[in-house]
Amino acid sequence: MTSSESAFVLKSQKMPSDKPEMVVAISPVIRMAI
Repeated sequence: MTSSESAFVLKSQKMPSDKPEMVVAISPVIRMAI
């Protein structure tokens, strides 16, 4: 996982109530990228 991806994940986890559906949609993409 690249540093930008991990930073995005950390940011998403900090504000899960902001766009939870976006985080859920992006999770499989991040998993494929790893």
